Amino acid sequence: MSKILGYVKAPGKRGLCIWAAACCLVVCAEAPFWHPHGLWSWASLLVQFLLSMAIAVFPVPACIAHILFYGVVEALGLPVAQSAFVMFPVIGLLAYQAMPLYAIGGVCLLSAANMLFNVHEHYQGAVTSGLAAGMFYLAVAVVGIILANRRDAIAARERLFEARRAQRELDEIKSNQRLAKRIHDSITQEISAIAVQSWQWKDDDTIPEEPKKALDAIYKASQSALNNMHEVVDVLKLDQSDVTEPQAESNDDTSRPVDLNQAVRELVGKEQRSMDGLGYRGRSAVGRYDSEIPVGEDEAAIVTDCIRELYANIIRHTIPGQDTFALSAAVDAERVTLTETNTISRPQTGDIPLGHVRHGLGLKAHRREIEDAGGVVRSRADDDGWFIHIEIPLKESQTD
Repeated sequence: MSKILGYVKAPGKRGLCIWAAACCLVVCAEAPFWHPHGLWSWASLLVQFLLSMAIAVFPVPACIAHILFYGVVEALGLPVAQSAFVMFPVIGLLAYQAMPLYAIGGVCLLSAANMLFNVHEHYQGAVTSGLAAGMFYLAVAVVGIILANRRDAIAARERLFEARRAQRELDEIKSNQRLAKRIHDSITQEISAIAVQSWQWKDDDTIPEEPKKALDAIYKASQSALNNMHEVVDVLKLDQSDVTEPQAESNDDTSRPVDLNQAVRELVGKEQRSMDGLGYRGRSAVGRYDSEIPVGEDEAAIVTDCIRELYANIIRHTIPGQDTFALSAAVDAERVTLTETNTISRPQTGDIPLGHVRHGLGLKAHRREIEDAGGVVRSRADDDGWFIHIEIPLKESQTD
């Protein structure tokens, strides 16, 4: 049905032009029936014809003017010819295009005008005739209102479908972003450690030639693995500025509680031991806080992933045994504060362990996530080194 009445479902310019042409055709077809005589009769039909044409451009004002013109002429009982049947498509279009009140008002006006015209003509059944005409007009108006409601219902269903489709796409994008971030954070440091260790030994003159070749192959393979991993991450991720996590979601962390104080201490200690094993010179420290800090797993992941990224940043930009670093973490019931500094002894485009590895998400993904949670990320990089300061507020609901 909607396909048959497609131009009614969505009138647009084409549908309104068709409707206006139909009204013009009704006026022209009805004109000979009334045998117009005199200038005023032709002028009246011409006005109706012009108003019918105006429907294509100004549908609602043209319909209202159509009804008012016909009703006033009819109510005054002027002896001029008019097209009566054109009122039916006009009333129907008005009911479809405007509020039902406009169409009902038009029906009442035309019904009263018919009564007054019959009174001028001294017709005994003036009231009955007016009510009968009003019933016909009302039937057309009801059809227009029903079609308008059907149109609105179809449009509402389409909007709901589009909203659900957009939500599914958003959920998929956010899922891909989380997956890309997890892949990046869980793999980068381990492979980087392999690359750094093989880089340290591949040119050592005390090692036989065959092991040196093997270490060089391991070094190149680890760099290639990092680059390939970043390409996979690029496929999964979308620019973080294109998607914003809903605020309601960020405030609804119902996952299993984690003692953030203990988690940070254990992670920093583990990462420091790993850095010592790779030959990096630096120290890590966690401020003293004696109480537990229960938070949700998702909120804890923001902090721990950020700490891992800071250590990965050190590995990416420094040389073991030459550069130095310092990382401090302060945890309390209100916020987590992280500060990391490191020196850079060689240019970033030279013989450094990860000099030929393209950078992936890095701090960019973490910055957006932290800022969405109400935190701040400040970073500065120059020829001498890196400085990064991060503050992550904790949710009050988790600390009460």
